[in-house]
Amino acid sequence: MKIIKQFKELLSHYTNDPYRIAKLSEEVIRNYRGKGRYYHNIKHLESLLSSLECIKNDIQDWEAMLFALVYHDCIYDSTSKENEEQSAMLALERMEEIYVPKNIQQRCYQIIMATKTHTLSAIHDINLFTDADIAVLGSDWNTYENYAKAIRQEYTVVPEEKYREGRKKVLQHFLAMEGIYKTEYFKTMYEARARENIQREIELLST
Repeated sequence: MKIIKQFKELLSHYTNDPYRIAKLSEEVIRNYRGKGRYYHNIKHLESLLSSLECIKNDIQDWEAMLFALVYHDCIYDSTSKENEEQSAMLALERMEEIYVPKNIQQRCYQIIMATKTHTLSAIHDINLFTDADIAVLGSDWNTYENYAKAIRQEYTVVPEEKYREGRKKVLQHFLAMEGIYKTEYFKTMYEARARENIQREIELLST
């Protein structure tokens, strides 16, 4: 797994204890392989890493971005409204353990919390991350359809009618935005197709 390899390399910048590096890496793997994770899993991290690597030269704080990438969905429960807060706090705790500088900790925390609303930030790195996090919305239809099915699987406890209503509200929220993507790179790459995909899913949910 490329993301875990990069995470271990990142950790080695702050600790030379192989046991600690292994323990932190295993915790991440265990969490992302947890029960019910059909979309918010290691595959999502790999996809997000791939998107961010394409724009690495445009990212100011790569280490903060990597920490945020690894931890942003580390705590995930489809029935909870505090996943981002808990994931961000876990990230802070783990970074504190290995004495990551406070400025990197703070930026990582800001990035993770920004994934809760995906609104425009004054910080470019945050906009790049939140855009990359939803790049799947602008993928080809087959990829998007598989993503939508995986999200539904994560909400199996929610009755069909209630799920459709809630999902449509989320999708309509994106369509109501002036721009789904906040950066020129992602807007150029994905905006038009994302709107087409979202509208198509809304129509399917309405049938």
